Amino acid sequence: MVIFIASGVAAERGVIFKSAGSIEIAYKTSHVVFDKTSTITEGKLTAAREWHSGSDQNATQSLLLGLVGSIKHPVSAAVVRHLKAQGVTPSQVSDPKTLTVEGTAKGTGLTLQAGTLLQMRSRTFCFTIGGSVAAIFGLEDSVRPDAASTIKILLDRGISVHIISGDDDGAVRSVAAQLNIAETNVRPRCTPADKQAYIQDLLEGPASPNHTNAESKKTEKPVVIFCGDGTNDSIALAQATIGVHMNEGGTDVARSAADVVLMRPNLGGIPTAITVSRKSIQRVVFNFSWSFVYNLFAILLAAGAFVNARIPPEFAGLGELVSVLPVIVAAMLLRWSKI
Repeated sequence: MVIFIASGVAAERGVIFKSAGSIEIAYKTSHVVFDKTSTITEGKLTAAREWHSGSDQNATQSLLLGLVGSIKHPVSAAVVRHLKAQGVTPSQVSDPKTLTVEGTAKGTGLTLQAGTLLQMRSRTFCFTIGGSVAAIFGLEDSVRPDAASTIKILLDRGISVHIISGDDDGAVRSVAAQLNIAETNVRPRCTPADKQAYIQDLLEGPASPNHTNAESKKTEKPVVIFCGDGTNDSIALAQATIGVHMNEGGTDVARSAADVVLMRPNLGGIPTAITVSRKSIQRVVFNFSWSFVYNLFAILLAAGAFVNARIPPEFAGLGELVSVLPVIVAAMLLRWSKI
């Protein structure tokens, strides 16, 4: 009953648990790992700067739009919006291949390639034709308004916070610095396989060094939450103890791989999920403790251990109600608990 009510309480706050197992273990969280784009940041990239190497800018833009027009990653989508706003029409490209944000294709005897280029503190999208740089776009994004407060709450609870991202080193570390995340917990330029490996390393390592309970570090395995939204996060979502999906603009593949879905674009759903789990387990422990004490007393009473104690027959039927009622009340009070 407690788990059932807890799932409803979480749902009212925009947090959907897919299974009872996630509720039962979330309170043990030792690490929370975030993807950056569209998770820590709003994912609404804009092309702030644009540079072209040749004189035929229109042809370059047309080829680029034809190459990345169908890619859903926020970086490519930002470039596509920028080009369409200028009235660019896509060219037909042959043999296109896509790997997350990057795209390659064969066209007019040349190889077209688009993807990110390393640059300090910003993300740069680079387009090459035949191995030569044809265009560069400078992209900007902003941190979610609730990111700083959410991460502060997690750190105050002794939970280790990490960022892993496929973004450039400077851009990722700049965001981490804004949010007071330790540099040792930042991994830029990660492929989906790199994200999976990082999560696995955390699962096999010690619990968070920030935990105050030293004994729990020795006996409990780390519980890792990973929060992401893209298809390239799917492996990490499945690898983590609890995968959390940001539903706003996320992909169906990532959603299906996650254990928890945040229905609102609010990172505060992660501390909420942990709090719901903790208060649920407290009530489960209380219910089991009450049942044990009550039934032990009842067995001893029935066995005659208390010679002078008697229950009038007309009140004997209340025994079951007295046993169950505190359990029901403890579960129902979760709805009005401060979460």
